[in-house]
Amino acid sequence: MKVISNKNLPVRLPISTTIVAIMALDYWNANQFLYGGVLTILAIGWIAAIYGICTQKQTDIFDKQVKNKIL
Repeated sequence: MKVISNKNLPVRLPISTTIVAIMALDYWNANQFLYGGVLTILAIGWIAAIYGICTQKQTDIFDKQVKNKIL
């Protein structure tokens, strides 16, 4: 998959989702079974995000060829 280069657009990892989910589980005094289920889903999300970052092809939007086509 082609994506915009990291120097033009930063990578978005599921950091805020992880923090909010853990804080919500702690606030609601969730049992250990629910913690395990949510953390498993979060782990799958993290693995998918890291795999996506490693396998993507980056495209620079400020490349000279693109500028010449516009001008």
